[in-house]
Amino acid sequence: MKQTDEDIIAVVQGRIDKKNIQFRPHYSDNDFINRMQQTAAFDFVDYEYRVKPEPKVIYIVVYPDGHPSAANHATYEAAFKQAIEGDKITRFIQDMTEQL
Repeated sequence: MKQTDEDIIAVVQGRIDKKNIQFRPHYSDNDFINRMQQTAAFDFVDYEYRVKPEPKVIYIVVYPDGHPSAANHATYEAAFKQAIEGDKITRFIQDMTEQL
C-alpha cells in the first residue's frame, strides 16, 4: 500500500518520539515486524512503515452476580461513575500478538 505524506510524517514523528517503528515490504500481507535500528534510514520506496499500535484498553463493570454490564468504558473513571456498591471494575487489554 502506498503511504501518504501524512503516514510518512507520522512514522518520522514516531521515531523522534522514541516510539517503536514497524515495517514490512510494500504489497505484502505479512505482519509488520519491529524495526531493530532506530538510527537506520527509511526506505519508503520498498517498505511500508508504521508506529507500533498501542493495545486497546477497556474497563467493564461486573455486577456482584458475576455478569458484566453491557457498556464498556475507555477509562477507569468512566466505569467507576457507572458502578454502584458491590460492583467490580475489570480492565481488559487487547492481545497484540495475533491478528485474525
